Amino acid sequence: MDYEANIGLSRLQIREIAKVIRRKLNIQTVLFPVLNVLERLTDKFTNLYYIVSPDYEFEKGVMAELVLEDNEYCIRMPESVYNNAAKGNRSYLGFICHEICHFVLIHIVGVGPVIETYKNGMVFFRKIENHKVPLYKSMEWQAKALCGELMIPFDKCKNYTFEQIVSETKSSDLQAKYFLEYVANYKEPNKLIKNGSNQCNDLNHNRQHVIMPPRQIHNNITVFKKSTFLKFDAKKNKDRK
Repeated sequence: MDYEANIGLSRLQIREIAKVIRRKLNIQTVLFPVLNVLERLTDKFTNLYYIVSPDYEFEKGVMAELVLEDNEYCIRMPESVYNNAAKGNRSYLGFICHEICHFVLIHIVGVGPVIETYKNGMVFFRKIENHKVPLYKSMEWQAKALCGELMIPFDKCKNYTFEQIVSETKSSDLQAKYFLEYVANYKEPNKLIKNGSNQCNDLNHNRQHVIMPPRQIHNNITVFKKSTFLKFDAKKNKDRK
């Protein structure tokens, strides 16, 4: 199940967000240290924590999830996912990074689900079924794209081979193939996406900055850049050891 985002984002806009995150975290390497970032974010944000639970508590196919309750965010993951990620399993690192990206987009950048309020006071997030909205307004696509931009930074990896990508970024085979096919070899699209259509590769969003009001995305990114929320307190971390 997917949810409709209240703000549409292009691939280039998401790439800008990824660059800001890397700068704020002072990550200069190609590798995006997913578990280290998870610890640093939960240290910094009092309303973010994660829980590792037995596999049987999760529905089949759920590798990790972000749960929002009482204004607190919890990244839940099965023991097998966390343990395999800790061992360096590339796919499992991607699952955790995906949920981190949901948190960043919703809580920090302000790109959350469309909310519908009913007369009885019930509030629901607007769900997406059968691809009724284009990719750029899909919360799953946005998190997937941000995860890809963080784990496979475009400027550093655009000339990499498949072997170099999986070796240096610890991304999954699927992520690496997607990057090489749709991101690194992006070409000017022949046609624009029609509203409601999902039959296109996501890079077609690159030149369509009208999907989100330019001033709005500019303001969001500007506030994001000026924020000090990701400054790492080295002394605090040292004291915790």
